[in-house]
Amino acid sequence: MSYIGIIVSLVFVNNIVLSQLIVGQPFLDITRDTKTSLSFGLVLCALSALCCLATWGLYHALLRPLGLGYLQTLAFIMLISGLTPLCDLVFAKTLPVPHGRLRAFFPLVSTNCAVLGICLISVRSGYTALESLLAGAAAGAGYCLALVLLATMREAMKKEWIPRPFRGVPITLVSAGLMALAFMAFDEALLQNLLE
Repeated sequence: MSYIGIIVSLVFVNNIVLSQLIVGQPFLDITRDTKTSLSFGLVLCALSALCCLATWGLYHALLRPLGLGYLQTLAFIMLISGLTPLCDLVFAKTLPVPHGRLRAFFPLVSTNCAVLGICLISVRSGYTALESLLAGAAAGAGYCLALVLLATMREAMKKEWIPRPFRGVPITLVSAGLMALAFMAFDEALLQNLLE
């Protein structure tokens, strides 16, 4: 698959949140306001790209040559858990001002199953190192897009009248479901037509 195909596929067609349903509770908690959603989405985008590249290297340099491919999930969890605090330290040294707002998101990203999910998807799809890096960034961008769209919808719904039984989590789930239906318009046939 081409680089554009990977980007379009992971942002729209196979969105990790709306199509593959890999995430759950953090998706609902983070989307209370747009600014927080965007910040978390950008952190997740950067870290998922780095984690995809690191897990690709671990798999191809160590696990596959030693015949330990069955340990990939455990090894990837350990690598992601170790890489996230390291990135937190690097961001603290290089971006001290913006990092203060983002610091709370690093522990949440390290335990987010979306990062592990895209790492497993990129390895199992047979991507190269560059394609894995791109897949991680694209999946993070798709996650960020879904977060920001749902947060924007939730902020708009605060101004509208909603029946009492639907307020809070129920209307958020209905909105996320409708957004997932809208993303179903981006299917494999559309992807093939765009790339030809």
